[in-house]
Amino acid sequence: KKQLDKTQLQRDDLKESVEELKHKMKMREGELKAVNEEVRALRKMEKKAAADKSGLEAQTGKLRLEVEAGRAEVSELTSGKQSLEALEADRVQQRQQQQKALKELRIQLEDKLAAAETRAEVAEEQRERGRIRLCQLEDKVGEMQKELVRVDGYKAQAAAAEER
Repeated sequence: KKQLDKTQLQRDDLKESVEELKHKMKMREGELKAVNEEVRALRKMEKKAAADKSGLEAQTGKLRLEVEAGRAEVSELTSGKQSLEALEADRVQQRQQQQKALKELRIQLEDKLAAAETRAEVAEEQRERGRIRLCQLEDKVGEMQKELVRVDGYKAQAAAAEER
């Protein structure tokens, strides 16, 4: 009878352990779902950052072309400067106004280019942080999956013990 009571106590302990493990497994599954949602959100953010970066790179290329066109125009006006010196004062004043406008345009374009390059760098940094976070979450998912395998092992042991 003592052996029977002892076996009954062990069986009750195993049932309680199984219930605790089931509860832990449900909590882990909930955590895993939350982590998977976060991984999906980060992947979406990474895709958006990549698209933003691509758009910024295209915009940067366009601005570079505009800067080059502006520089070519400045160069053209500078070479024409020598012939303009012979013209009357009115033409000299007009040329100076054009040069001033072109310098302002070049400054504006260079500022736009610098801003676009900065945005591209920020987008790249955000993408990198997202990639790092994604790796961390994937590692966490792997750990949680190992934990679930371990819990399944406990379940199997408990079931085997229960059959005995």
